[in-house]
Amino acid sequence: VRATPGDMELSADTFYDDTNLMDIRIVGTLGMTQADADAMEKLPGIERAVPMYQSDVMYTQDNSELLVRVLAYSDEMNGYHIVEGRAPEAAGECLADETFILMTGRRIGDTITVSSGTEDPIEDTLATDTYTIVGIGTSPLYMSFDRGTSTIGTGSVDAWIAAAEESFVLEAYTDLYLTVSGARELGTYTTEYEDLIEEVLAQVETLEEERCQIRYAEVLEEPMAELADARAELADGEAEADRELADAQAELADARQELDDGWAEYEDGSAELADARIGLEDARTELADAAQQIADGSAELADARAELADA
Repeated sequence: VRATPGDMELSADTFYDDTNLMDIRIVGTLGMTQADADAMEKLPGIERAVPMYQSDVMYTQDNSELLVRVLAYSDEMNGYHIVEGRAPEAAGECLADETFILMTGRRIGDTITVSSGTEDPIEDTLATDTYTIVGIGTSPLYMSFDRGTSTIGTGSVDAWIAAAEESFVLEAYTDLYLTVSGARELGTYTTEYEDLIEEVLAQVETLEEERCQIRYAEVLEEPMAELADARAELADGEAEADRELADAQAELADARQELDDGWAEYEDGSAELADARIGLEDARTELADAAQQIADGSAELADARAELADA
């Protein structure tokens, strides 16, 4: 009985070494890039730094939902022990967790369909929502019944599947895994191993702060450029609007001047028309007087002719 714990620890350590299990895992809310991995790999004591993808989805079967973690299949680190079938080779293929097989009764060749579990479309994360099971296996990341926590579903991951990296369409990696030089030679559950990891971890955390600032600046770079362009367009639009407003005000001033001039001309014309009407009335009076004089003269002429005729 006393020998059993040591045998179990040795068996687990051997499995971890055979599958090249990571020593340190780094996650970030803004994701990570290959540049982050390259920077970490240059640290003293870091043997390898491998970025990977993962995403949590929901799988529904017979009105029952499972929270499934989709991992990016890789042989570089955190390798898998394939119990049956083969590894996924293309988008739409997956290696299924033995626990997933036990919980769903699925087999190699079966097709499963998953959903995002949120209002966001799954296409924002994965290239496809349908996967064909091509193999069954185990992962050194999940040696116990606990499969981790999540922000969707019940919050507790039920099982995992491993899909080809081509299945992911994320702009950045979600995880960065590190192995430490000399850690493989030490037992995973020994004090020497823990001390070695703690020593390297202190350097990792120092660099992590620097890389977080760089990543933050990278994430902001595109929206800040778009904001600068929008501000430039707004400034150009305001300048154009100011020019158009100035032109409109000038046109309005010209129109007002023309209107004022028109009213002045109208008033002058009205005065001239009134004078002309008065002159016309005077002319009509003179014409009437002249006509009367002609009539009177004609009567006198007729009388004179009569007198002349009598004479």
